[in-house]
Amino acid sequence: MFLIILRGRRTSRLAALHQIVAALASDQPEVAGLVLARSPLLTDADLIVHVVDGSDAHPEDQVTAVRDVLAEIDARTVPELMVVNKIDAAYPVTLARLRHLLPEAVFVSARTGEGVDELRERIAAALPDPAVPVRVLVPFTAGSLVARIHAEGTVLDEQHTAEGTLLSARVPAGLAGALSGFETSEQ
Repeated sequence: MFLIILRGRRTSRLAALHQIVAALASDQPEVAGLVLARSPLLTDADLIVHVVDGSDAHPEDQVTAVRDVLAEIDARTVPELMVVNKIDAAYPVTLARLRHLLPEAVFVSARTGEGVDELRERIAAALPDPAVPVRVLVPFTAGSLVARIHAEGTVLDEQHTAEGTLLSARVPAGLAGALSGFETSEQ
């Protein structure tokens, strides 16, 4: 069992999706994901992806333990996407029990890829999408702004020109303000 904390305001949606898939496929998910801890990251998250090992003998106990800790640290208000992994290795009766107990969960097998597309769609739908569309030409000397656009926004199109990096993106309002001097109508 592990949790991945997604902060859509600070992480691009694409990067978040890659983080989830990498964590599911990892032999050591705590390396790619964030192991549950009594952390302030939990209460500031946009989404908690709660991954349960469906092949475990007592997966319901995992769910209860995590939810108890989330309640203890006042993080139960953070949206949670439950994911049951290793469905290829789980007993059918266990999966049936989990489907009844967790009707909103996504059931996946990182090994076979079953359910991963649905997981991607559910994560993308659950994460906030930055609200301000921008079209900017950022000079190469301001590369840190390009990095921020990738980290904090959703890049729709990117081209490298002789003058700099031409980007169409959706970004948080604060970043849009920082980019206002680079707006362009150039196609």
